[in-house]
Amino acid sequence: MECCQREHSVRESSRERGEGDGDEVLLERRMKNKRIKADMADEEKKEKEIRKQIEKAEQLMLPPTSKSDKPSQDDPPRELNNDPIF
Repeated sequence: MECCQREHSVRESSRERGEGDGDEVLLERRMKNKRIKADMADEEKKEKEIRKQIEKAEQLMLPPTSKSDKPSQDDPPRELNNDPIF
């Protein structure tokens, strides 16, 4: 406990002389900015995961396509008949 009191009194005396405040403030600002960046990165990661889940759910909700809807690779391409009908 005596150690903490000594450290506290050293801080007070250095503050009275105007020493160290700039360094402490700068360190606090850096740590705050670091926390903000980490929080933003976490938020972006969560949003990306949510988007993936939404896309997956949308794909699962789509009706399955039947075989007749898709042209088969075995079927030759059809030509359109452009003759007029009379």
